[in-house]
Amino acid sequence: MASYMKIDGLNGPIKDGMYQGWFELESAQIDTPRADLQEIHVIVTKRKGSAVWKPIFQSGGPKNVTIVLKTVEKGSQQEEVRLTLSKARISWYGHSGSGDKVHEVLVFKATQLTFDKGSPAHARLMLRPKDWGTLMATALFNRTAVA
Repeated sequence: MASYMKIDGLNGPIKDGMYQGWFELESAQIDTPRADLQEIHVIVTKRKGSAVWKPIFQSGGPKNVTIVLKTVEKGSQQEEVRLTLSKARISWYGHSGSGDKVHEVLVFKATQLTFDKGSPAHARLMLRPKDWGTLMATALFNRTAVA
C-alpha cells in the first residue's frame, strides 16, 4: 500500500507526478489515546535517509495535513482513502528501529479528522484494534442530527 502526506506550507521531496511536493510515507496509523474523544493522534513513519522531517517538526503548527492511502487493484494504484487533519500540531518527532531498519516518526495531534474520500471503515487498516471502538464513538458523538 502506497501512502503520501501533504503538509500545508511545506514542500515535500517528490519532484513530479500527481503528488509533487508531497512526502512518501512508510506507514500511517490513527490513535485515540486514553479513550480521549476530543483528541486524535496520527502517527506517520518513513525510512530514515534524509534530513527532511526534522525541519517539519521545528516548523511548529498548526497545519492542515492531508494523507492519501493507495491500494493496488488490477495492476494499478487506486486512491482508497484521503483524510485531512485540520489544524494539526506536531507533538513528537523521533526514530524507531535499529540497524538498517530505522524509521523517522512524526506524531500529529488534531481535534478534527475528515475523510475526503473513503470512510472510517476504510481506515480500519490504519487502526490498532483497540482504537476502532473509540474512533466510532467519537464519530457518533460528533455527528449532528437533521430533523
